[in-house]
Amino acid sequence: MSQRLLPLLLLAGCVARAQEEPPADTREERATKSSWPVPDEWASREVDWADAQRTRAIDPDRLPAEVRAQLPAIGVPVLLPDNDTLLKSLWMTGTDFWYAASMSEDGVGVLIRGTRLARPMEMAPADLRRMGPAEEPMLTRVHDIISITWSDYNVAYNLEIECPQGHRRCQDDDFALKLQAGLGLAGGDR
Repeated sequence: MSQRLLPLLLLAGCVARAQEEPPADTREERATKSSWPVPDEWASREVDWADAQRTRAIDPDRLPAEVRAQLPAIGVPVLLPDNDTLLKSLWMTGTDFWYAASMSEDGVGVLIRGTRLARPMEMAPADLRRMGPAEEPMLTRVHDIISITWSDYNVAYNLEIECPQGHRRCQDDDFALKLQAGLGLAGGDR
């Protein structure tokens, strides 16, 4: 997780907790929930598990025990990098509809998110042409963050890589594209 984002996330968490709300579920209760309500304006897409099963697998034994315990509660294919250093620092959360995984190596933060929720949007034809074909990953850069967005198995994925300013891994797109191409299936449950 980015050192720049951590204070903002902590502040946002403190503000959210200051509002009256029921006590938060324990980690174990969250992991055992099999289904969460979907907001009306969002649609849940059917995951193509047959296609996902053809993806190279990441051995779950390489994941931290707390992450392995969460996999049965996640209803989308969980893609993770085939990189032991990143996997050792892995922190993950998710539900029946999405997951988010955060890890780091050599000062470089990596965040992967996947969701099967979709929301219909109207877009101008010019915007659609600028985005390119839906089958191809879309790579963008904002400051020292490289973001790749794509869709596989009817799941929308986003990979973000944040580097310290001037870090060699973010000088060009090669590191990000190789990391995205090397993602493997670590789990998820139908």
